[in-house]
Amino acid sequence: RGRVQALWVSVSSQDAAHKDTTAMLGLDISVLRPALDALRTAARVPPPLRSLDADLWPLRPAAARALGLSDARLAQTEAAPNAQLLSVSALLACETPAARALRVGDVVLECGGAPVRDVSALAVVAAPAVDLVVLRDGREQALHVETTELDAMETRRVVHWCGALVQRPYRAVLEQVQRLPSAVYISCTLFGSPANAAGLRPGMWVTEIDGRAVATLDDFAEALDAMRSGAPRYVRVAVAGKNLVARVLSLRVDNHYWPPWELVHDEAEASGWRMVEKAVD
Repeated sequence: RGRVQALWVSVSSQDAAHKDTTAMLGLDISVLRPALDALRTAARVPPPLRSLDADLWPLRPAAARALGLSDARLAQTEAAPNAQLLSVSALLACETPAARALRVGDVVLECGGAPVRDVSALAVVAAPAVDLVVLRDGREQALHVETTELDAMETRRVVHWCGALVQRPYRAVLEQVQRLPSAVYISCTLFGSPANAAGLRPGMWVTEIDGRAVATLDDFAEALDAMRSGAPRYVRVAVAGKNLVARVLSLRVDNHYWPPWELVHDEAEASGWRMVEKAVD
């Protein structure tokens, strides 16, 4: 072991009342060790990070006992020094395999056949899937949970339309919804643009354009290709917000002053991004 045992970090989050809270916590160096060990090798490529897509929170033994934890499990936990029981307090994505397998309130008892004593047992997950034993509805259940690979660059494609920047929703967005309206997410609207004037706002999902369903960015791009005329026209845009309430807005398309284009991540480019301009008739 090296001299550095932990890192002192500042963590910002929100409480149940959506108020910002800040805490100073220690990050055990074991969380970073797989990446550091990889950087010492000739390849110098850290292994991909994977996630169970769940927030874990310490659970008092008495509370776990009330949930149905057996006497044997309780004795096993209390026999280990500084052992903790961990409960799933929130799911960090709405449609990943891990989020579908786990439930809020699950108490994680085992991972890979070994008892979970503290969060370090689940902090670094390298396998594509893990075998867990959880306490759910008063009974122990075995789960085979597929983990989610975390992409270092979540945004690889941005589509501009009438002053709105549209992309796939990133993880911070996925934490805020229980169901994904579509994979067409508005991350920004430019002031004075047709999109802004029509009422499109960051945080909305586009679900339809003129009655045509758009579930993916490819669907969205195809819908834009069907509106290549340079003459201004009005289209109906169906959107949904974080509360999943649907709305229909009327947007005046102006491809002359606000032509469509895309930014695509491309390592061959000096900037790392390639501009794709859309033809307008």
